[in-house]
Amino acid sequence: MVKVLSFRNCTGGALELAIISNNTSVDAGETAVLICVGFGQPRADITWTRDGQEISNRSLVTIYEEDLAQGGRVFKQSFLQLCSLRMSDSGVYTCSVSNGLSSVNSSVDLSVSGRL
Repeated sequence: MVKVLSFRNCTGGALELAIISNNTSVDAGETAVLICVGFGQPRADITWTRDGQEISNRSLVTIYEEDLAQGGRVFKQSFLQLCSLRMSDSGVYTCSVSNGLSSVNSSVDLSVSGRL
């Protein structure tokens, strides 16, 4: 599923966000990858949170980004990779796109079931 949110503020800055995931259930021990694509004018930054707490790279969690050019526009694509999931990794994961003028976000409810 692709959910696209668009926002244009009064000063002309624009943001677009597509989160390429849906409410998701996975088994413990599996890997989940959440993908967020953002465009901003001026250029946008992407951050991830889980249940309101910012996520950073650490053991078993990797965030990597790449720029994509299409039709003269540069998009930022961010991947949140969660390895060896445990039930405690369940929660609401939110991708936020901000360009200093405005921000927009979208969330995915990740449910991890089973034992590990």
